[in-house]
Amino acid sequence: MLGAVINVENNAIEKVAKSIKDLPLLRFLLLANNKLVSLPFNPSESAPGLRRMTLSGNQLDEATMKLELMDTMGEEGGDDE
Repeated sequence: MLGAVINVENNAIEKVAKSIKDLPLLRFLLLANNKLVSLPFNPSESAPGLRRMTLSGNQLDEATMKLELMDTMGEEGGDDE
């Protein structure tokens, strides 16, 4: 099943709405190259359907950046294609 993609890369975004975690069909959340300093939720806990998230190019701490490498099974570098 193909899910929803939200691509807001390269948009100088400073915040992500907390309610984004409530989108049940969201599979890909592309947030790279913005001005994010934090995320309002932990995707591995709150968005189980999320398969890929890009975070590079933001001002996020190292622990948050590691979420970019996680898939919903908790495996680093997972490829869901």
